[in-house]
Amino acid sequence: MTHVFVPLATRETDRPQSDFMEALTADASLTLGWITAGLTLLEVWWANWLRRWSFEQSAKGSEVEVKFERVRFNGLQFTRLKDASAFTLCAALATHVVLVVFGAPLVTHVLETALLAFVIALLTAFTPAFVLGLPSLASDTPVIDQQTDMDKALCWTITKECN
Repeated sequence: MTHVFVPLATRETDRPQSDFMEALTADASLTLGWITAGLTLLEVWWANWLRRWSFEQSAKGSEVEVKFERVRFNGLQFTRLKDASAFTLCAALATHVVLVVFGAPLVTHVLETALLAFVIALLTAFTPAFVLGLPSLASDTPVIDQQTDMDKALCWTITKECN
């Protein structure tokens, strides 16, 4: 962690870079590490916000029933976080294999490939797993059909476009 605050080594390039770009491109692992850390915080916040919004949209019944349901809902938050995190790590492993199959370096840039796989998995797998729960082959698994606002928000989270 101490090398974060050490002055960067100067490199000779055919075109001069700004100091900002030099800091970003000097160490790809460090840049990907910071991107991953920031993205993790943002995805946890976004997924939590979507999950609460989903609850508020679907809460029905009397005021007392909604309060009891909210207590049960809030009690599942850390279980959902643990399950979504484990699912994201599995998705990152699968993404890493796919990246290597499609030509990512297997031996020389392992850390960079792993961080890229984690970023892709975090962007695609964490939020739906946190909001909807883990995917399963059972028939009671929620389906994103883009008919409700919640489905559209999840679709946008995954693909950044919805019809």
